[in-house]
Amino acid sequence: MIEELKKNLEQEKKLVKDVDSILKFLNSTSTQEQDFYLSTLKALIAQLKILNGSMPELLNAVSSAKSLVPEEIKFDSNLTKISYLSPITKEQNSIVINKKDSEKFIKELKISHEGIKNLKEEDFNKVSPEVKQSKIFGLANKIFVGLSDKIVSKIPELSEDLKKSNINILASTYVSLALLSSFAILIIGVIFFAFISFLNPGMIIWIWVPFLLFIISIFAFYLYPSSEKGTANSRIAQEMPFATIYMTAIAGSNVEPSKIFKILSLSKEYPYISQELKKVISQVEIYGYDLVSSLKNAAKRTASESFSELLGGIATNISSGGSLKDYLEKKTENFLADYKLERQKYNSLAELFMDIYISVLITGPLILMVLFMVMNLGKFQIGGLSMNTLLILTVGLVVFANIVFIIILDIKQPKN
Repeated sequence: MIEELKKNLEQEKKLVKDVDSILKFLNSTSTQEQDFYLSTLKALIAQLKILNGSMPELLNAVSSAKSLVPEEIKFDSNLTKISYLSPITKEQNSIVINKKDSEKFIKELKISHEGIKNLKEEDFNKVSPEVKQSKIFGLANKIFVGLSDKIVSKIPELSEDLKKSNINILASTYVSLALLSSFAILIIGVIFFAFISFLNPGMIIWIWVPFLLFIISIFAFYLYPSSEKGTANSRIAQEMPFATIYMTAIAGSNVEPSKIFKILSLSKEYPYISQELKKVISQVEIYGYDLVSSLKNAAKRTASESFSELLGGIATNISSGGSLKDYLEKKTENFLADYKLERQKYNSLAELFMDIYISVLITGPLILMVLFMVMNLGKFQIGGLSMNTLLILTVGLVVFANIVFIIILDIKQPKN
């Protein structure tokens, strides 16, 4: 039994090393990969618990042993020996666990082997963009950590915008990155214009440009989280009617409420809502919160007020024991009505854009062409410009106006 106890302890050491490897690798993976490796992490932890559960009986068997002479090992009636070939190391391993946990252990073993195998196959010589980003963040924090903490305390709304826009960076780190980038632009710009001014002294009058770029960079970093929050708000609003229909259909099958959010969080059809629901799932499965508390916490950290009300309503419904399906059906009707109104508004706006386009970008150039023909016959000039120059300027203006029009139309168009 002493030998079996040693093998169990060796196996636990391997599991702990695998857990540590996944935790280190987890931050450098995409969201989809994180879901896969989190399941692997849970499988490893489950194996550790099963092995720990068998330790008391193994210790009792060792202490009650009457002889240390090698003989056929006889296990306690509650223990069983499991042997398996590791697909990674190709070694034969054996452990002793409780019989009741044998099926669960084998199941978790298969899950963890698949995850560890993929982890071993990763090319760690290639530095991922996430790792590069972490190094940049570390450098920014080292230089500006004191100043950024003071700035964050002055603008608490920045931290809220970062959370609600799903930008997974601490507010102080974000401010440090903003300062590092802006000062880098300033220093490079000053050096560049100093070098140009050395070659051509007349260029010294443009030395103010780097300082202007510095100010623009600071404002861009400040406004970016708010802009992303607005984008997330509009995208969530567009996904909500269809996501609630999906949730209602699942709730109709009387599954556990947490399963509804789990299924929807894994769906690729609703990327923004699934991102919000992952906050709920992570709080339940990783941090150990109950579902109602997790829903309320997620409601405070979403960019959409409507979705916040939906999560809060679901939390109240679950805690009061109401029918989740009936509640979701009513909310679906409301969201669909709002969605139809938004579509009607967009249709009216599209008609207005069409009228503007016809009158300004189709009729206008035709009138100008006729006017230029008349001016050409009369040998008229505008500002001393020749007719060919005017035609080129007109064509360029029309092309630019079309590009601006397309950009505005794309911004206003609801995303599917």
